[in-house]
Amino acid sequence: MVFLVIIGQKIFSDIKDIPERPVHPSYQVQAYLEIENLRNITHSPFSDKIEYHYEPVPITIEYMEPIEEIRHIGIFEFNDTDKKFDIDKKIKDIEPEINSIIALNKDISYFENEISSNKSQLDKLLAKYSVSLQEVIAGEQALMDKPSIKSSIISLDNEITSLNERLAGANKDRINKFLLIDPKLDILKIAYEQAEEYYENKIAFYNFIVFLLRLLFVLPLFIVSLYFYFKLKRKDSPHTIIATAITAATSLLFIQIMLMFLYEVLPIEWLARVFKILMEITILKYVIYYGSAFAVIAVFGSIVYFIQKKVFNPKIVAVRRIKDNKCPNCSFPLDLSYDFCPKCGRKLKEKCANCGRMRIRDLSHCPFCGKRI
Repeated sequence: MVFLVIIGQKIFSDIKDIPERPVHPSYQVQAYLEIENLRNITHSPFSDKIEYHYEPVPITIEYMEPIEEIRHIGIFEFNDTDKKFDIDKKIKDIEPEINSIIALNKDISYFENEISSNKSQLDKLLAKYSVSLQEVIAGEQALMDKPSIKSSIISLDNEITSLNERLAGANKDRINKFLLIDPKLDILKIAYEQAEEYYENKIAFYNFIVFLLRLLFVLPLFIVSLYFYFKLKRKDSPHTIIATAITAATSLLFIQIMLMFLYEVLPIEWLARVFKILMEITILKYVIYYGSAFAVIAVFGSIVYFIQKKVFNPKIVAVRRIKDNKCPNCSFPLDLSYDFCPKCGRKLKEKCANCGRMRIRDLSHCPFCGKRI
């Protein structure tokens, strides 16, 4: 049975490749849909050229030459869904502005890092200068060159002022670029949303086709195995165990594709939204709550009843024990030629109403005349 289920999973996986799977619009485009995202972009993956980066790999063997590791920086190709909604053309349309913003982002990042570095150096110089002044005030010989420190402080301060001015100019230029690109981004955003909606519709149809193909594979096997199971079971055939295993495997596969149907094909989000609305209505809330509780009790009660009837039914248990040459009442081993059980005293035989000969009372047919009692 386990083998059949595993084979079924492999076939399910292969079936997914039969219909053409829709392609989601490129996720990289999402980085270009909002102005705030553009503030953090320092390189563009939308390039026709392949870039490589070579880095030496550390090695421990001294006589070997350093090995260069090739790392692929970033290449991007638009897929069919992108091209269907002209997302590639809209990206190309804003690419000059994107490249300008990327260049400004790099400049701004450079200015900020330089300002931070210079401020750190300035703080150290100011600390040294303060110590030098304290030494002069105390009448001690200065260990540090105060004029030199002062000159360095003035130079760094001027450099920081210049960097702040250039940083402010770069930020201003970037804001102007944002204002220019914003209308184009709105157009790109609309196209991307249309592409996503198109993909959602296509993927729903794809899942439905996959479900039908899986059902077409499993359902005939399930019906045939179920037919032979009941046929062999009625004949009490020794091959029933094989049919049982096949039926169990096909049943599991059938249940699996039905669960997939409920999860992938049915509009789960729509059902969840409707359920949420219904739960806001007080009367329906209690109806759904108690109805669900009743349904659970009914389902599990039916399962228990079925098991009790088919597996633990006294008549079925008695027949099963007789087949094993045991008392149908207490399971004590006995010879079926006995009229009574030597342990519990239960009567095992009675006269057939048709032929008058003694027959086992728990069996449905007389072994001498074949009459059903």
